[in-house]
Amino acid sequence: LSQKISVPKREMRFYEFLSKEELEKLLESIPCNNEKGIRDRLIFEIFYSTGLRISELENIKIKDIDFKNSEIRVLGKGRKERIVFLTGEAENFLAKYMKIRNYFLYDRKTGSYKSSEYLFLNTRGKKLSQRYIRKLLGKYLNASDIKKHISPHGLRHSFATHLLETGTDIRYIQQLMGHNSIKTTEKYTHITDISKSKIKSPLDLL
Repeated sequence: LSQKISVPKREMRFYEFLSKEELEKLLESIPCNNEKGIRDRLIFEIFYSTGLRISELENIKIKDIDFKNSEIRVLGKGRKERIVFLTGEAENFLAKYMKIRNYFLYDRKTGSYKSSEYLFLNTRGKKLSQRYIRKLLGKYLNASDIKKHISPHGLRHSFATHLLETGTDIRYIQQLMGHNSIKTTEKYTHITDISKSKIKSPLDLL
């Protein structure tokens, strides 16, 4: 009898995403008049530029960044490597952050500087945790008065959807996001007319 019992299909989880206007509002809510603000703005500029998973963003190392070409080498799921690209605004805040990054490495007890291979640091010179990054997102969503329940995964959905809106080919979005299957990428986009998307050069996205 057990063989005849059908298991209900698992419904696809739907993540809320931000419109371009809401994302702009989120970014503008981050004050950039101090070291933490510059760091936080860069975090979300990179999220929006690249569509990285939060685990991938957390683990960005200085050696992974090609500053000349505004690219980041990412080691994703299954240790699969890919290259993602920074927008001009992300590039701008990366330059600002690198100038003040030593603020996070300074040991106030010893008066000396620590070292770290990771890009994003807390005030103890340690790698920022995923929990802390999620906390920052909640903080700035509140500051920008956005009522949606947005997770870092929701920012990833926003990245994919906005690219598709500009006419970027979904296969190229698939590469940027590190998906093995095009069907996975389709779940991340919230536009029904996927088939009409056209190829756009990666250079046009910067």
